[in-house]
Amino acid sequence: MSLFGNHLVNLFVSIALISRLVEARLIRSQILTLKNSEFVPSARAMGASDVHIILRHLVPNTTNAMIIFTTVRTSVFILSKSLLSFLSLSAAHSSWGSLVKNGVHSIYDYPWQFLVPAISMAIFLLGMNALADGLKKVFNPKSRAYQ
Repeated sequence: MSLFGNHLVNLFVSIALISRLVEARLIRSQILTLKNSEFVPSARAMGASDVHIILRHLVPNTTNAMIIFTTVRTSVFILSKSLLSFLSLSAAHSSWGSLVKNGVHSIYDYPWQFLVPAISMAIFLLGMNALADGLKKVFNPKSRAYQ
Protein backbone atom coordinates (compact mmCIF):
# COMPACT_ATOMS: atom_id res chain seq x y z
CA MET A 1 0.00 0.00 0.00
CA SER A 2 2.90 2.33 0.64
CA LEU A 3 4.10 1.80 -2.94
CA PHE A 4 0.77 2.15 -4.76
CA GLY A 5 -1.15 4.56 -2.53
CA ASN A 6 -4.04 4.26 -0.12
CA HIS A 7 -6.87 3.27 -2.49
CA LEU A 8 -9.24 0.31 -2.33
CA VAL A 9 -8.43 -0.94 -5.84
CA ASN A 10 -4.71 -0.81 -5.09
CA LEU A 11 -5.32 -2.87 -1.95
CA PHE A 12 -7.10 -5.62 -3.88
CA VAL A 13 -4.49 -5.62 -6.65
CA SER A 14 -1.60 -5.88 -4.18
CA ILE A 15 -3.26 -8.73 -2.24
CA ALA A 16 -4.03 -10.54 -5.50
CA LEU A 17 -0.45 -10.18 -6.75
CA ILE A 18 1.00 -11.54 -3.54
CA SER A 19 -1.44 -14.44 -3.41
CA ARG A 20 -0.61 -15.56 -6.96
CA LEU A 21 2.82 -16.65 -5.77
CA VAL A 22 1.32 -19.21 -3.40
CA GLU A 23 -1.10 -20.45 -6.05
CA ALA A 24 1.72 -20.77 -8.58
CA ARG A 25 3.65 -23.00 -6.16
CA LEU A 26 0.57 -25.15 -5.62
CA ILE A 27 -0.03 -25.54 -9.36
CA ARG A 28 3.63 -26.32 -9.95
CA SER A 29 3.68 -29.04 -7.29
CA GLN A 30 0.45 -30.53 -8.67
CA ILE A 31 1.84 -30.55 -12.24
CA LEU A 32 5.14 -32.11 -11.14
CA THR A 33 3.24 -34.84 -9.29
CA LEU A 34 0.93 -35.52 -12.22
CA LYS A 35 3.80 -35.43 -14.72
CA ASN A 36 5.20 -38.58 -13.15
CA SER A 37 1.85 -40.39 -13.31
CA GLU A 38 1.28 -43.33 -15.63
CA PHE A 39 -1.12 -41.57 -17.99
CA VAL A 40 1.46 -39.05 -19.26
CA PRO A 41 3.85 -41.62 -20.80
CA SER A 42 0.82 -43.52 -22.09
CA ALA A 43 -0.49 -40.41 -23.84
CA ARG A 44 2.98 -39.75 -25.30
CA ALA A 45 3.16 -43.33 -26.56
CA MET A 46 -0.17 -42.80 -28.32
CA GLY A 47 1.29 -39.73 -30.07
CA ALA A 48 -0.24 -36.91 -28.04
CA SER A 49 1.55 -33.58 -28.18
CA ASP A 50 2.67 -31.67 -25.11
CA VAL A 51 -0.14 -29.14 -25.54
CA HIS A 52 -2.69 -31.94 -25.73
CA ILE A 53 -1.34 -33.59 -22.58
CA ILE A 54 -1.39 -30.30 -20.72
CA LEU A 55 -4.90 -29.27 -21.81
CA ARG A 56 -6.60 -32.67 -21.69
CA HIS A 57 -4.86 -34.33 -18.73
CA LEU A 58 -2.90 -31.99 -16.47
CA VAL A 59 -5.18 -28.92 -16.32
CA PRO A 60 -8.40 -30.86 -15.50
CA ASN A 61 -6.59 -32.73 -12.72
CA THR A 62 -5.42 -29.49 -11.10
CA THR A 63 -8.68 -27.52 -11.28
CA ASN A 64 -10.23 -29.27 -8.29
CA ALA A 65 -7.32 -28.37 -6.04
CA MET A 66 -7.38 -24.79 -7.31
CA ILE A 67 -11.11 -24.40 -6.63
CA ILE A 68 -10.66 -25.62 -3.07
CA PHE A 69 -7.57 -23.47 -2.54
CA THR A 70 -9.32 -20.37 -3.90
CA THR A 71 -12.25 -20.91 -1.54
CA VAL A 72 -9.92 -21.13 1.43
CA ARG A 73 -7.90 -18.12 0.31
CA THR A 74 -11.06 -16.00 -0.06
CA SER A 75 -11.55 -16.07 3.69
CA VAL A 76 -7.88 -15.17 4.17
CA PHE A 77 -8.28 -12.17 1.83
CA ILE A 78 -11.35 -10.97 3.68
CA LEU A 79 -9.57 -11.34 7.01
CA SER A 80 -6.54 -9.44 5.65
CA LYS A 81 -8.73 -6.64 4.34
CA SER A 82 -10.55 -6.42 7.66
CA LEU A 83 -7.27 -6.29 9.55
CA LEU A 84 -5.96 -3.48 7.36
CA SER A 85 -9.22 -1.58 7.86
CA PHE A 86 -9.06 -2.17 11.60
CA LEU A 87 -5.56 -0.73 11.67
CA SER A 88 -6.71 2.24 9.50
CA LEU A 89 -4.37 1.26 6.68
CA SER A 90 -7.15 0.90 4.12
CA ALA A 91 -9.24 3.54 2.38
CA ALA A 92 -12.55 1.72 2.92
CA HIS A 93 -14.73 3.11 5.68
CA SER A 94 -17.47 0.48 5.62
CA SER A 95 -15.62 -2.81 5.88
CA TRP A 96 -15.92 -5.25 8.75
CA GLY A 97 -12.58 -4.15 10.17
CA SER A 98 -13.53 -0.48 10.34
CA LEU A 99 -16.95 -1.35 11.79
CA VAL A 100 -15.29 -3.43 14.51
CA LYS A 101 -12.82 -0.61 15.18
CA ASN A 102 -15.65 1.91 15.55
CA GLY A 103 -17.50 -0.51 17.80
CA VAL A 104 -14.50 -0.95 20.09
CA HIS A 105 -14.57 2.76 20.94
CA SER A 106 -18.22 2.56 22.05
CA ILE A 107 -18.35 -1.01 23.39
CA TYR A 108 -19.58 0.02 26.86
CA ASP A 109 -22.41 2.24 25.64
CA TYR A 110 -23.45 0.40 22.46
CA PRO A 111 -22.09 -3.17 22.52
CA TRP A 112 -24.04 -4.19 19.41
CA GLN A 113 -21.88 -1.87 17.30
CA PHE A 114 -18.96 -4.16 18.09
CA LEU A 115 -20.74 -7.51 18.35
CA VAL A 116 -22.80 -7.43 15.15
CA PRO A 117 -19.90 -6.89 12.70
CA ALA A 118 -17.56 -9.17 14.67
CA ILE A 119 -20.07 -12.03 14.80
CA SER A 120 -21.09 -11.48 11.16
CA MET A 121 -17.48 -11.68 10.04
CA ALA A 122 -16.85 -14.79 12.14
CA ILE A 123 -19.95 -16.56 10.76
CA PHE A 124 -19.02 -15.66 7.17
CA LEU A 125 -15.42 -16.84 7.57
CA LEU A 126 -16.51 -20.09 9.22
CA GLY A 127 -19.02 -20.57 6.40
CA MET A 128 -16.32 -20.11 3.77
CA ASN A 129 -14.13 -22.68 5.52
CA ALA A 130 -17.07 -25.10 5.73
CA LEU A 131 -17.69 -24.56 2.02
CA ALA A 132 -14.03 -25.35 1.30
CA ASP A 133 -14.27 -28.55 3.38
CA GLY A 134 -17.43 -29.55 1.55
CA LEU A 135 -15.82 -28.93 -1.84
CA LYS A 136 -12.81 -30.96 -0.76
CA LYS A 137 -15.06 -33.90 0.10
CA VAL A 138 -16.96 -33.61 -3.18
CA PHE A 139 -13.89 -33.29 -5.40
CA ASN A 140 -11.74 -35.89 -3.62
CA PRO A 141 -13.39 -39.31 -3.76
CA LYS A 142 -10.59 -40.87 -1.70
CA SER A 143 -11.57 -38.80 1.33
CA ARG A 144 -15.14 -40.20 1.18
CA ALA A 145 -13.98 -43.82 1.07
CA TYR A 146 -12.79 -43.85 4.68
CA GLN A 147 -15.76 -42.08 6.24
